[in-house]
Amino acid sequence: ANKNYIDCDKCEEYECFVDEDDLDDSVESQNEIDEQISEFIGDLAGCQETGVQWNNLDLYTGVMCSPYGDGVELAVFVDEYCTMYTNQKNFTTLFNADTDYFTYVEDYIKTAFKE
Repeated sequence: ANKNYIDCDKCEEYECFVDEDDLDDSVESQNEIDEQISEFIGDLAGCQETGVQWNNLDLYTGVMCSPYGDGVELAVFVDEYCTMYTNQKNFTTLFNADTDYFTYVEDYIKTAFKE
């Protein structure tokens, strides 16, 4: 039987292999963003101190179940274990959030909790 094999030169020609050194800046930037988001989500899972105070209470950020129980949302807490939620402070305003960045974070979190 006559089988066609792809050698390394053909693979490169057909672009089925990409050397990381040849990646363009947008791909590398996306990979860096993905890594930062993964790290940020990991930090949130552990209850992250913000360095911000409200009514003499230290504020922390973490995740909590959404009101409908179908996912999680980013929330603000007044204890180091992220068990005492406050609705008096909003996550995005607390961080003066970059909307695009937090949209990425939200998408990652939603993807993780899809069935």
